[in-house]
Amino acid sequence: MPFNLFKFLFSDKKLSTQFLKSKVRPSGLLWLDMEMGGLNPTKQPILEVAMIVTNADLEAIDSYHSVVKQPDSVIQNMEPEARELLTANGLLSKLHTGKDLKTVEGEMLGFLEKYFPKEPARLAGNSVYCDLAFLKIWMPAFAARLNHRLLDVSAFKTYFQLAYGVEAKKVAPHLALEDIRASIEELKIYLKCFDTSKLRQLMRNFKS
Repeated sequence: MPFNLFKFLFSDKKLSTQFLKSKVRPSGLLWLDMEMGGLNPTKQPILEVAMIVTNADLEAIDSYHSVVKQPDSVIQNMEPEARELLTANGLLSKLHTGKDLKTVEGEMLGFLEKYFPKEPARLAGNSVYCDLAFLKIWMPAFAARLNHRLLDVSAFKTYFQLAYGVEAKKVAPHLALEDIRASIEELKIYLKCFDTSKLRQLMRNFKS
């Protein structure tokens, strides 16, 4: 039986005094995943992009996906491990028919404006700071519309590995949209360990 973190914490009534009402409440999360030609953002290109907008219950509201067109010269300079993975999952064969990078960035900005018109979007995903590093170099206009705060599911994984020696089961095929869905499901597994009814009571106290 997993350790119930919230049930343990909120058994101490003094804990509620350690919380304060947030001045900002995000309207949602922008889940993002990309496939790249390697791990070096200054040398390797973005090959595929996907986004999913969710609410606080991690329910999908809308999604975006595109393959980024790349010439043979770029494909040939990919890191060997990336080329092997993306050949196996079929992405490499689709790069010639993708959209150019500027077109993709423009579509992504339109998607962002639709769901986060008045606030910087908060990224979510697994090790999403890596994707952000690529965005800052290859899609600076899009990166400029993002909040500096993000939700990294890998942080939950790291803590559960450290504290309990376990991690959520996950299948990620290294395809952007499928990997995002896997990340969302992974977070849902970790959140099942929390007794959120205690948290709801705390929130009611804030509103009273």
